[in-house]
Amino acid sequence: MSRFRNQTRLRAFSSMARLIFSDSREPAAAEAYDIALDFLWRTGAVRNEVETYKFLAAEISRMVDRGQSSRLWMANLAIAAHQRRFVDAVAPSGMA
Repeated sequence: MSRFRNQTRLRAFSSMARLIFSDSREPAAAEAYDIALDFLWRTGAVRNEVETYKFLAAEISRMVDRGQSSRLWMANLAIAAHQRRFVDAVAPSGMA
């Protein structure tokens, strides 16, 4: 993917995170979403964009509901959950 296209995508999902978490009680949620999504794009772990967006939003929202406020902690937990759900699910049976 070209650098320009990647930067455009980064701006788009950053805007999406702000929209999703605009009324959130925790301002770090949008930043956690940005961090997690950026990492997943850069590592090539995103197979289905819409499913990834929805999954990360749900995971981070759950963390906010439990009182989590650290953006890095939420991002790391969301990345790990995404990897367990999507990446491990497509690995051959002997590889996971």
